[in-house]
Amino acid sequence: MTTSLPLEIIYGLYATRGHEETMEDSVAIKHGKKWCMFLVCDGYNGRYAADCIADTLHHWILCRCERIESSGVELRTNDISKIIRDGFTEMDQLLKNRGKHLDSGASVVCVLISIKYIVFAQLGRCKALAFSNNGEDVVFETRHHGAFYKPWSVKHAGPMPRALGDFSNKPDWIRSDPDITIFNRGESLMDTIILGSEGLWSVMSSEKVCQWLTLQQRPLHNVMVETAENLARAAMIEGSKENISVLILKLSPKKRYCAVLNERHEALMV
Repeated sequence: MTTSLPLEIIYGLYATRGHEETMEDSVAIKHGKKWCMFLVCDGYNGRYAADCIADTLHHWILCRCERIESSGVELRTNDISKIIRDGFTEMDQLLKNRGKHLDSGASVVCVLISIKYIVFAQLGRCKALAFSNNGEDVVFETRHHGAFYKPWSVKHAGPMPRALGDFSNKPDWIRSDPDITIFNRGESLMDTIILGSEGLWSVMSSEKVCQWLTLQQRPLHNVMVETAENLARAAMIEGSKENISVLILKLSPKKRYCAVLNERHEALMV
């Protein structure tokens, strides 16, 4: 399947429940004519919130960006930030309004890509890591807000944890506003992006992942799913016992207005 998109992207996805009894991670890959969105959710207290977010969040973010730009209006960075913040707020409100599994929550990390921008949005325990030089140099990483422990306090736990859902702990214990970072694609050196759930980052530092990537023998774009699987297994060897989801994106350096989302590299879920 070929689709007109802002830039060529090849991706590989691998997800495993690890040593957990249930799988509470969810992943979404969505695209339109001008934007694409990749998202990893790390759920807790069940997977209800994570599944709802993976199924729905793009409607308030990706689809809005598409509608605005299709009308001929050029999005600026402030516009994009507002769309994302509003989208996270509305997603949280939808989870509350549905009135189901109100203790179910999820951390979220996503990246939106257009011809002009690369945009990261993150809250909670998921994380994104971006590289240049085919994975040799780290150029950006999102904050990792850490696990949620109750009772939370600034003195004992640092910044307030963040998650969507989990209304049994809101608003006293948890925030739901994301960190947002926007790069101009024409000025960025990024060629590789990794999105992962807590099961990856709990045992693999940014430096360790960077070192691991440089040891891969074959070009990433040839073995994307295999690379994602091997990184997840490396985390398991390091001692991770949690659900692990790894989504690796390879961005084309070519500046093209019409390109292809390569879907030959299908997701492998175990």
